[in-house]
Amino acid sequence: MQELSWQSYAADVADFHGLKHIAKPDSGIIRRLLWTFFFLGSLTFGLYEIIQCIIYFAEFHHITKMEVNYTTKVEFPAVTICNVNKYRQSALTVDDIAHVGVHLGIVDDNYDVIDPHLYTDDFVNRMNAVNWSSISIDDNDYNMTNLTYRTGHQVEDMVLECEFSGEECSVENFTHVFTHLGNCFTFNKWEEDKPDLISKRAGAANGLKLVLDIETWEYTPSNDLDGDALDAALKVLVHPTNEPPFVKELGFGTPPGFHSFISIKKEQIFGLPSPYGECLESGIVQYYDHYSLTACRIELETQAVEEYCGCRLVEQPGDGSYPVCTANQTHGCAHQTLVDYVNGDIELDVECSDPCDIEDYPHTISLSKLRTNFVQKLYEEEHNLTAEYITDNVVAINIYYEALNMQTITQIPDTNVIVLISQIGGNLGLCIGASILTVIQLFEFIIDWLVSKTCKAEKSKIGNSAMDTTELNDSWQQKELPSVSA
Repeated sequence: MQELSWQSYAADVADFHGLKHIAKPDSGIIRRLLWTFFFLGSLTFGLYEIIQCIIYFAEFHHITKMEVNYTTKVEFPAVTICNVNKYRQSALTVDDIAHVGVHLGIVDDNYDVIDPHLYTDDFVNRMNAVNWSSISIDDNDYNMTNLTYRTGHQVEDMVLECEFSGEECSVENFTHVFTHLGNCFTFNKWEEDKPDLISKRAGAANGLKLVLDIETWEYTPSNDLDGDALDAALKVLVHPTNEPPFVKELGFGTPPGFHSFISIKKEQIFGLPSPYGECLESGIVQYYDHYSLTACRIELETQAVEEYCGCRLVEQPGDGSYPVCTANQTHGCAHQTLVDYVNGDIELDVECSDPCDIEDYPHTISLSKLRTNFVQKLYEEEHNLTAEYITDNVVAINIYYEALNMQTITQIPDTNVIVLISQIGGNLGLCIGASILTVIQLFEFIIDWLVSKTCKAEKSKIGNSAMDTTELNDSWQQKELPSVSA
């Protein structure tokens, strides 16, 4: 049997390119040196490329695939509307002004109206007629939830007309919700056992049509939530039906005297969790059934107020562990804490992350001016509206799909284990002609070579032991045999 050696393997067995030219004993020294140089250079380049592939794989890159899926029907989203004015002048009572008037910047410490020209004569006269020294103030007995709901704009006063896909709707189709803007109303909020609203056609005639009265004459200038009532408008937010509205921060304004056409698209984003990205595959929220970025932000705002003030704002969710803030707590602590947290001056131990699955509704807004004379005639039987009132108070909104399709954005790993193995094999095959079978061949030789060396060592030990035994026997025989005399 021919003795196994690395030279014999390289010359007769190995399928790696170039090894035979290096190991052939009959090749000239110059030829062998050149082939050695080529082989080592190719091996070095191949190993370099393999290392780069492994590094790229370990960096967890991803690619983004975008698809547009056309369909015959699309689920309609939720639409939340809020008046930018939080408190109605006519609904504010003397008790309300006594408890929150100073906090809201309506009256001074002597309960005199600060800017009378900004209020109606009726309101100013009511305030001036009050004997404030006889008013008792008990902050603990004053209900801030009642104030916010009672003095906020009411949906039955706001909605002049409601229509969805050509069918009439009413205030019964709206669900009340508290936000930072006070009373808000959500059309098509998700409820169990409630059928989804479907859009079967695109265009303005096949979506939601609203004609609303924003009641600017009821606006109360205040410094609530660290801001003045600068605008006269509705805030509108289009959002998934199972997510809470974050209207003050994310909503868009619709001005009075104009018809706002809001065309929307449905967009679904499927992201990748760690290590490819930072989204949450299954986030947890305490007060909502479905994790979303807005739900998390609302809960963290609540947590900040609870930790710093020991109470929560009217619009913040809770389970009874913390009471709703009193008027003094609201304006003396909670509002400023909220502003500080939103501005980043207060940090909590946790942060919100985007969920991996996101449903979004990007929109485009176009405006056209209302024909006040025609609108006046259209609603003269039900509502006594003047042309001036329509210009200052009436908002028309159409929200609809611009096309019955859904855009899907999906993140996909750029490299996986199979691709990495293919890249490694491609580089080895290109540089030195290696394949899986070639590597198996190499391991087979290594095993045979080790077995051969082990067997040879064992035979050598047995041979040496036998030689020692023979010599020992010969020695004893020479000692035991008597000498024979002649």
